[in-house]
Amino acid sequence: MQNQNIPDWYFRIELTDRQKEVLQLIAEGKTDEQIAVEFVISPKTVSRHRKDLREAFNAHSTVEMISKAISLGFVDTNAVFMHEFSMVE
Repeated sequence: MQNQNIPDWYFRIELTDRQKEVLQLIAEGKTDEQIAVEFVISPKTVSRHRKDLREAFNAHSTVEMISKAISLGFVDTNAVFMHEFSMVE
C-alpha cells in the first residue's frame, strides 16, 4: 500500500550506485567536470547521468530534481550543508 503523500512515480525510481553518487555530488554543487575528475569518467557521461536522474525524478530542471531528491530522502543533506559550510571558509 502506497503512502498518500508520496507520488506514484517515486515508487518507480531505481537508481544505480553511481547515479546515487552523482546525485549527491550534484546536490553538493559540484560541476559535471568536477564529478568527472572525481570518478575518472567523461564529463559527457556525467551529463548523461544528470539527464537520466532528471527523468527518474520527473523533473524539468536540476533544481527541481534536487528538491525532489532531498524531499524524498535520496540526498544526504548533512553532507550538502557541510560542503556549503566548508566553501565559506
